[in-house]
Amino acid sequence: MINDGSQPVTAMPPHLPAPALGLTHDRGQLAGRRLLVVGGGQQDYGQHDPPIGIGRAISLLAAREGATVAVADLDLAAARETAERITAEGGTAVALAGDAADTEQSARTITDAAAALGGLDALVLNASGGLERGADPDVTWSMGFDTVTDAYLLKDQ
Repeated sequence: MINDGSQPVTAMPPHLPAPALGLTHDRGQLAGRRLLVVGGGQQDYGQHDPPIGIGRAISLLAAREGATVAVADLDLAAARETAERITAEGGTAVALAGDAADTEQSARTITDAAAALGGLDALVLNASGGLERGADPDVTWSMGFDTVTDAYLLKDQ
């Protein structure tokens, strides 16, 4: 859908390249690759028409480029929804739950993803945390810092 200016921007659905543009799951730049996207769910902040999240967009586009995707998120329902969107388009995906700020859960998520996909070729660390509106700033800072430092700096070894 193209906005000709007659619709408010918030009324537009999230736009990602459609499979109708020639993207298929058996060819593409990531064909045959196995990818884990940590933070691949979509958080619901109660918006009527929320924008698509970065993790979900990465997951969908990677699948459209031929990757088999393991979608991991703290919210398993959100990970499942992303995985279901991938499979509805003909791709292959699995949903996993895990907390990127927890060392044991992060290791288990990576192990489970590798087992489910028969190995891993790439790891996308998109998790963040502690960004809830109205929460104590000291707590949210700590949660966000722990998630980012653990997921981005410590787990990618």
